Amino acid sequence: MYDLLIGKSIILRKAKENDYISMLNNVWGDEEVYKWMLYTPTKTIEDAKERLNRSIIFQKDHYAYFVALKDTDEAIGLCGIKEYELNRWEECGICIGTKYQHKGYGKEILSLLLDLAFNKLNANDFRYGYYPNNFKSKKLAEHFNFKFDSKEEMIRPWDQEKKIIDLCLLKKEDYIKDLLNKLTLKDIKPSQLYISSKKIDDINKWFNKNDLSNFEPIPLKYLNGEFVIVDGHTRAIVAIQNGLDKVPFEIEKEEWDWEMYYNCINECKNRNINSPYDLLNYIVDEEEYDLKWNKWCDDMQELIHKKRIYTLRLELRKWRYEDAPYMFLYAKDPDVGPIAGWPPHKSINDSLNIISHFMDHHPYCYAICLKDSATPIGCIELKTNTDMTDKELEYELGYWLGKPFWNNGFMTEAANALIDYGFIHLGLNAIWCGYYEGNLKSKRVQEKLGFEFQYKNNDLYLKLLDETRTGYSNKLTKEKWLLQK
Repeated sequence: MYDLLIGKSIILRKAKENDYISMLNNVWGDEEVYKWMLYTPTKTIEDAKERLNRSIIFQKDHYAYFVALKDTDEAIGLCGIKEYELNRWEECGICIGTKYQHKGYGKEILSLLLDLAFNKLNANDFRYGYYPNNFKSKKLAEHFNFKFDSKEEMIRPWDQEKKIIDLCLLKKEDYIKDLLNKLTLKDIKPSQLYISSKKIDDINKWFNKNDLSNFEPIPLKYLNGEFVIVDGHTRAIVAIQNGLDKVPFEIEKEEWDWEMYYNCINECKNRNINSPYDLLNYIVDEEEYDLKWNKWCDDMQELIHKKRIYTLRLELRKWRYEDAPYMFLYAKDPDVGPIAGWPPHKSINDSLNIISHFMDHHPYCYAICLKDSATPIGCIELKTNTDMTDKELEYELGYWLGKPFWNNGFMTEAANALIDYGFIHLGLNAIWCGYYEGNLKSKRVQEKLGFEFQYKNNDLYLKLLDETRTGYSNKLTKEKWLLQK
């Protein structure tokens, strides 16, 4: 869940306990604001306190925010988005207090929400609605090149007045195209630490600043809220040296292993290399380029490789935010989650929240990927402090696999690798694993791995499913594991 979105002048944040006065004065009690909205007007302090409590509860599980001034944190508006169909999102109210209008905050809010929908939640399109006579909202939609889609009739709940709403649509490809048209070389982030003077000389042999017809677009990827150069740093430098601040860009469509890029971006930031212009100070000859940049890349690749676990057909790596659509693809299947004790994911947002939790609290949780693909097909983890693992150096093994990949031996292969890692690198004495009655596939996997039955629990409550099942707990000791090797 993205709890904080930061703009130039405002922030979108979750409600705080002391927001009731500013929200009452600026938004909820402002007639010029609520006449355009669906919510009921709030007139008193007590009503504002009650409304704030409802907002705090609602915002915990939704992409709903208060709009606050960046310098004072005063709440001056509210906004939010929701997924109304798979990968299709819409705004569910944008409003700003009257005295804070005409300051560009509306554009800033919608820009942050579009970024959230398209670049973080993987929306295919975004829907925006307004009353036909709300010319401010109509102008805001036009600024972002929304296209009229349809009209919708509705009854406003608080006064039962019939309203017609104009619904307009922005497709992701149009959103990206518009962003690229506005980008300059100052706006993009590098992912390279040095530039080769020899490569600059080679490019200058064909480069013509007055004719960019043979200038291949510089590929960019949107990572962590920023457009990052995937390739073409030297061409960007040559353009800058020739007085250009704008060249052709394109979105990188290939799905690379982005972990290396994340490391490069972070190192650039550590060295204050925040735009291609900063790389003008890092132009070196070919020998120094090879020594500094190529060696740094080789060392980083080796480090990344050591953090991963490889088998004959699989790669186990850490989860990343951009994996959410792939997790959702398999975790939404009702045949996958419930047999493991958790409900099917209902949206990409569900998957994103799970991944965020994994990244923050589960150091030995891995995405299972096929070696020829960077995309996850399942999940496997060694975890501690569970019902089974009450002793030091004893972890529990948990796993699930997307249904299209069942009956190929992938889970046994992945589990064998993680078990080896646990005993060899974590120094574990034992690993536990369990399954619920009826899950014969998981039972067979554990038998193949050498786990031995320990006990049965006939009254195991599953909080996520709100039901009671029979569970079987099995254990693999280090001694048994060594005998199997």
